[in-house]
Amino acid sequence: MRAILRALFFFILLSTHAFADNNVQSLIDSGAIRDCFLGDGTLQLAYKGLQSLEGLENTPQAQTITLIDLSHNQISSLKGCILKNFPKLTQLWLNNNNLEDISGLGGVDGVQKLVVLNLAHNRIKHVPHGIFKNFGNLEIIFFNNNQLSSFACLGGLTNLRELHCAYNKLNILDLQHCAQFPMLYILNVGFNRITLIKPMKYGCLDNLEMLFLNNNIISEVPSCAFARCPCLLALYLHNNAIRQLQPNCFAGLGNLRLMYLYNNAITKLPANIFSDLCCMHLLYLRNNVIQVLEKGWNKGLDSLQVLDFSYNNLSDSVDVEAKGSASIKNLKYFLRTSSRT
Repeated sequence: MRAILRALFFFILLSTHAFADNNVQSLIDSGAIRDCFLGDGTLQLAYKGLQSLEGLENTPQAQTITLIDLSHNQISSLKGCILKNFPKLTQLWLNNNNLEDISGLGGVDGVQKLVVLNLAHNRIKHVPHGIFKNFGNLEIIFFNNNQLSSFACLGGLTNLRELHCAYNKLNILDLQHCAQFPMLYILNVGFNRITLIKPMKYGCLDNLEMLFLNNNIISEVPSCAFARCPCLLALYLHNNAIRQLQPNCFAGLGNLRLMYLYNNAITKLPANIFSDLCCMHLLYLRNNVIQVLEKGWNKGLDSLQVLDFSYNNLSDSVDVEAKGSASIKNLKYFLRTSSRT
């Protein structure tokens, strides 16, 4: 019995020792770090079972590294994340770890040149104020698959081009919060719990071209919802619970080319609802419950090329005022072959 206990003690001791050494320094000490350098400037540290970033600053050849991939590990803390020895580093991937608290990012040396930061697939619930004040060159940030309820605290990212926050816990999209990202090109907040869209009251998102709001629980598109996004090209509103399109809800979208409104609960297309969409090419309205098309609903759709009305409640007696009509003279593809009965 004593021999069994002694063996168990040594097993636990060895396991604890292995657990403690599960960091970047252990890869350096063992020489395994040599196999982590890729020819394109990537330091490939994914799937290494890392639980700590201790020793990262001691990485050899640090001056040649442009991307550090730390994804798919068990990192729960940013302690030991020192990047000052990586003068060419532009991308840091920390996705698919166990991060909850990212307050340590604010004190990391060497983040000034980062262009891409990947924090997707973690457990992040909160972003502390001022944490990104030193990330002046950051252009792309991934927060997908976390537990964020707001991104209002991302101040300082004045060069941000892409903000990816899909699969979080956002309840409201307040576009005014995006005013802090004047260069924003893509905003992805699909697959959240958004029920309400709050339009911007001042300022403009002059560079926003793609807005993903799909797979939420939005029931209404308010008036002038996107009026301060004049360069928007693609708007994704599919897979929501939209019942009502308020008058002028698409006002100001004179450059919009594509809009997905399929898989909603829209019952009516009011007159002039699309009157500002003079550049619209593709409009997908399938799988709603549209019964009423008010006269002039299609006003403004002069450039439309694809219109999908399939799987609605339109009867054969309804005049769609579309196919062959002078009001939509460029229409090339009109799908209305299937309707609910």
